[in-house]
Amino acid sequence: MYSELFKSIGIVGLGQIGGSLAYALRSEYRLFGFDTDYRSREFGESIGVVTCGSLQELVPECDLIFFAVPSRSFQESLPTVQSIAKDSLTVIADLCSTKKDVDEAVLNQQFDDQRLQYVGLHPLAGNERKGFGGADDQLFVRKTIAVSTGLASNARASLAVADLLVNVVGAHVLFVDPTTHDEMTNFTIDLPHVFSYLTSSFANDVHDKTLLRLLTGSSFYDVTRVSRSSAQVVGGFLYANRDEILKSLAVTFDRVIELMESLKSSDESALIAILSKFAPHEWFFNQRTSTRSVKLGDDFDFNNLARSLSSELLVIEAMTYGYEELSLSGTILSEEII
Repeated sequence: MYSELFKSIGIVGLGQIGGSLAYALRSEYRLFGFDTDYRSREFGESIGVVTCGSLQELVPECDLIFFAVPSRSFQESLPTVQSIAKDSLTVIADLCSTKKDVDEAVLNQQFDDQRLQYVGLHPLAGNERKGFGGADDQLFVRKTIAVSTGLASNARASLAVADLLVNVVGAHVLFVDPTTHDEMTNFTIDLPHVFSYLTSSFANDVHDKTLLRLLTGSSFYDVTRVSRSSAQVVGGFLYANRDEILKSLAVTFDRVIELMESLKSSDESALIAILSKFAPHEWFFNQRTSTRSVKLGDDFDFNNLARSLSSELLVIEAMTYGYEELSLSGTILSEEII
């Protein structure tokens, strides 16, 4: 299908995400990698990646380049990549956790008159292990990877990369508007990391570590698991989405005050009522199967398809192509959410 357009793939950043991607792709493609850390380069070489000493070496070798680096690093590399790849048909895809700021940065590079194409991605996968020590060949299997439908994204290239992610990597993909993405992930991903660090801070204040371990339940480990992640990595994506996080923290402050007032009252039912209000609703766990096919002619509008998929909230689990027809199947959240 579309993923067959790619022969050689580059991965910039050979840590947990980039290393896991290398594991998933190494049997199907020739892989090139670049990382500023020599230990990460050695790891890449150990799993069959041809490591390069610079972007200048890597970019000309690749049809598709994944950037598994922080948002700021990716944005700072854009002028260099553009100058190297401007005359070649190259797709660059970032794997950053924020999409609106990256979309705007790519738009500012004005790729329109060049053959360079951009695809925005965000894998909702990961673990608390640092760097390439957390690389896992199953990290993305059946995990959702968001595909940005921002103005900077090339829709046809996005479909091609989505095909690769679904049929080669084993992931699920979801097309989503970058602004909506950042507004949502600020409390589905960012705030849990904030709360994880805040909860861990209480344990740091305890002097009797033995007693702490004996009096720790599984819920503490569940809440604090991601605080074991690299503070540099977490700080990077929190800062990139800081405007949305500040809004959520302001709401959180109001809700904490509400909880505190209920605890001060003599009415236990007031506390129970607040907790019940905050508890997840059943529709959160509902989903239904959906399948759609689209005819692909010479004048087919890939931009309209990307926008349509974004509005449907279809989590694509399978993509097949035959007789100029693209079939997409997967699950969609219940209509109450949409």
